[in-house]
Formats: sequence, structure tokens, C-alpha cells
Amino acid sequence: MLLLVSLPLQAAEIKVTVDHDPVGLNETFTLIYELDKSPDSPPDFTPLHDDFDLINQGRSSSTSWVNGKFSSSIKWNLVLRPLRAGKLKIPPVQFGSDTSDELEITAIEAAQFRPQRDKGSNHVALEVEASPKSAYVQQQIIYTVRLLINTNISRNSTLSAPRLQGGNAMIEQIGKESQYTAQRQGVNWQVVERRYAVTPQQSGVLNFEPIHFEGQLVQQQPSNQFDPFNMLNTMLGPVSHIFSDPLSVEVKPQSAGFSGNLWLPASKLEIHGKWSTPADSLKTGEPATLIISVTAEGLRAEQLPA
Repeated sequence: MLLLVSLPLQAAEIKVTVDHDPVGLNETFTLIYELDKSPDSPPDFTPLHDDFDLINQGRSSSTSWVNGKFSSSIKWNLVLRPLRAGKLKIPPVQFGSDTSDELEITAIEAAQFRPQRDKGSNHVALEVEASPKSAYVQQQIIYTVRLLINTNISRNSTLSAPRLQGGNAMIEQIGKESQYTAQRQGVNWQVVERRYAVTPQQSGVLNFEPIHFEGQLVQQQPSNQFDPFNMLNTMLGPVSHIFSDPLSVEVKPQSAGFSGNLWLPASKLEIHGKWSTPADSLKTGEPATLIISVTAEGLRAEQLPA
């Protein structure tokens, strides 16, 4: 007699991330789905069309073999543009029998972005912002720098990192810079965005120095010579300097109602417990390990209890 046993298939792990948030109207961003296994049918991105314009999409895969363990990763990169301003939901997407989690982003009216431009040029601009604009001591502040360009610039151009004129805080860049397209007041720009985590160490006011861009614009020159590769009629212009507006953030002391020993001004805090042995398999007299994990958003790792 032949006995067939049907085993349940393990669900794919789906990670959903965006390259930057918030985004402006008429601005693109990249939505990334990463799976640890191939779905049993192609994804259906139709639910995204309610609030987003799908500009482009691509798929990539990678495999690795480390210490005798095989792993694989499949990514879908979607370039999207929001259709309206506000808090927008990125709905769950079906990857065959598996479903991604919901994600929320903020789309902002383009008029709220006011770039600081070089007085001698309309080709380069800077934007800086901090969120939140008022925070508690040791609460993480996200400082965002955007360099907007609508021409070519020299490769040796530089963009300064945030520095403080007053106040005490720890500053570190979050991930790698992102690049995308955006529109400001009817002008199309290429954007280079860098995000920094700022953790104030004392109450008072954080005064950020202006961000400084230094670079040369590539200028087109008229030429009567045949130049199929556009190499003879270009030259570097004078060095351009742009400074953003200075920025200040109010830092409040610990809340007056706080009476504990551990101050954790997190935007999200979760505590999970897991037994090393399934709970229904625990036996009297046998040792077992309870693993407790603390996950926080908006805090440095060393701020969490050890």
C-alpha cells in the first residue's frame, strides 16, 4: 500500500522597505520587496495603483553558501510616484500564497519643500529638515539633507555632514544615500538624499550649522567641430558654493511625570518572550531557557537594557 503524506509548505519571509520617507508629490521613491524564497506565482501589484503611479519595476536574485548553509534572496524594486498628499498606505501584496505586510509613507505637497539655491545658479539647490522639530533628551531626531541637481557636476564635488554650532548630540548617517527624481515649483531635479540619526545628550537647543556644497558645474560650449560624443564642447565652470539655511531643534528634558530608572523615549517599543522548548513540551524538573527580546525604534542599541 502506498501512503502519501502532505507536508505544509513553509511561508516565505517578505521584507518591505522604501528608500526614503517622506516623499513629495511628483517625486519618485523605490519600494523594495525582498523574499527568502521564490513565490509559487508572480506577484500582483494591482493594489498599489489606487494611490501610486508605477513608473518602473525590476527583479533580481542572489544566492550564497556560507559555513555550509545555503541562502537565497529575491528582490522586486518598484519605482513609484504618489498620486495625492497625506498618509498613504502601501497595501498588502500577494506573492502567490504569501502576503506582504502593510506599510505607511507620508506624501508632502511639493510647495512645502523650499530649496536654498546658489545665488549665481539655478542648477543646484539644497534642502534640510529635521523630524521631529521638538524632541526629548535622548530621543532620536532624523536630520535629512537633499542635494538637488538639474545639470552635470564635477566628480570632486563635496557635500558636508551635519555639525552643531551649539548643543550636545551624537550624529551618525543612516544607511547609504538614496537617489531619485523630484519636482519643485515645476522644475525637475535629480536628488541625492542623506539621512542622519541625531541623539541629543542634554536638554536645550541644538543649532545645526548650514550644510555646505562645493562643486563645479559642467557647462556646454558652442562648437562648430563634429563631436558625436559631446566631449569637445564641455568645460568646467567656476567653483560653486551653496549653504543651506541653519536649523534648530528644541530638546526638552525628561518628562516631569517620569519616575523610573530607565528613560526610553522610543517611537515604538516591543518586548517578546520565547521558550527554548515549546511551552506544551515543558516538563517538571527539566531546565528550560526563556529568551526575552526588546525591539525599539528611535533609540541607539546601547540605550536598551542589557
